[in-house]
Amino acid sequence: MSKLQKYLYILIALVGVNNDLTASYEYDIANRIGSTIVVKINQERTDNKDYYQIIPYGKTVKQTFPPLNAWCLRKLSWAPYDKTAPYKGGMDLVDKTNGRIPGDGKPGDNQRIFGDEVAPNYAWMPMEIIMEPNEVFQATVKAAEELVQGIDALACQTIDSLVSLGTFGVAGGFSQKCNFGLGQMARASGKLAGGTLCKSRQFIITPKVDSNNKPMIKAGRPMLLAVTVEGE
Repeated sequence: MSKLQKYLYILIALVGVNNDLTASYEYDIANRIGSTIVVKINQERTDNKDYYQIIPYGKTVKQTFPPLNAWCLRKLSWAPYDKTAPYKGGMDLVDKTNGRIPGDGKPGDNQRIFGDEVAPNYAWMPMEIIMEPNEVFQATVKAAEELVQGIDALACQTIDSLVSLGTFGVAGGFSQKCNFGLGQMARASGKLAGGTLCKSRQFIITPKVDSNNKPMIKAGRPMLLAVTVEGE
């Protein structure tokens, strides 16, 4: 191997390392469960630092991470929003210009304040992360937007059309009201994510339902799913 070839290989390797170090992820998290919730984002990192966002019903909040933060996602947890907790349940820490809690957990920033002073007042429950094929996930996104806009009939039509096409491996349709159709789509077509997720993602939070399309309850609270598209 010539000296020039060796130099080129070293240069390519350094470029690859630099890309890995500067990479970071973003998560768009959409709330479709009917009430405001608080979401806890736990990454595969050694310092156990968590991130938090408050998401009203029908809204999507983007969790951004600073450069050099390319830790994979370990899990998502949630709690009902409680305005009696410090800082109005954390709402005072939200940047009103973009709807999210800023910061990277450094001393004094809003993420750190939430983690130290607000988070202990919440009882966190983990969400199951469900992965759908791309076609079904895009239909889930479409139906979710229609439900938020109050177009229930159209949302049900979107869901039922997939059933009629045999996209799901289940028989029959959904209830006429279609209140928990998104959760039914995830139950019928999705699969539980294995391990960690290592790229930018869109999540739709929806109730977990049983085979009769009824919301599932644990410890007096609904069980939630975080639905995303298949892939790493």
